[in-house]
Amino acid sequence: MGGGQKVLVAIDGSDASEKALKFYLAHLYQSGDTVILGHVIEEAIEPSFGFRAGLAIPQEQWKAMMDEQENRITKLKEKFSKILEDHHVSGCKFQREMGKAGHHLVEMAEKEHVDLIVMGTRGLGTVRRTILGSVSDYIIHHAHTQVCVCTL
Repeated sequence: MGGGQKVLVAIDGSDASEKALKFYLAHLYQSGDTVILGHVIEEAIEPSFGFRAGLAIPQEQWKAMMDEQENRITKLKEKFSKILEDHHVSGCKFQREMGKAGHHLVEMAEKEHVDLIVMGTRGLGTVRRTILGSVSDYIIHHAHTQVCVCTL
């Protein structure tokens, strides 16, 4: 890879995504690369409903859950931005989406015209990956760019 590449690093707060970023920085990063941290929120926040309230949405609970999620995302962004800062990488972007991780990461890569997607995986076995599906498998088969998958 030459300098000036655009690289999407998929982050989810796991050890695997942190190790993938550190692998990229240690082995692939070139001065002038643009790093995009991509985070996809897969779980939908759904408020619980009580019998007394009927079908009314408990707004206080909903707001607390949304605030908690926003807090987690802010901490995630700060943690990974600090890793980049410690390695003297500037010009980082942070993007987030909500939905299916593989789909949205591939979309981010296309929209940003990235040259490489870097991601971690927990190294699921064949049976578990077949049953549950795998974000890394999805990206490998659907991305129109190079993909670096780092396993634990």
